Amino acid sequence: MTDLGGWRTEAPVTEELKDICLQVKPDIEKEVQTNFHVHIPISFKLQVVGGINYLVKVYVGEDVCVHAMIFQDFQKNLTVTGVEYPKTLSERLVPF
Repeated sequence: MTDLGGWRTEAPVTEELKDICLQVKPDIEKEVQTNFHVHIPISFKLQVVGGINYLVKVYVGEDVCVHAMIFQDFQKNLTVTGVEYPKTLSERLVPF
């Protein structure tokens, strides 16, 4: 746990976060102008700030990942606020 507003340490994804990633998959694909046949969330960090910022590493095949920033407000609305692609599987999640 970190201070309010700080990023928590990276952790394996939860079932809830897998569902969130599936919901925003079309938004991520639109952002990078690519359709992914593989879409496996691996790990994440979160930050609580008037909602929740999730930074998620999503494996999309062949040692390639997407780092997606997803904001969830208190009404559970989801917005993709940033995407870094391509990333390697070994690259650490760093807030951007």
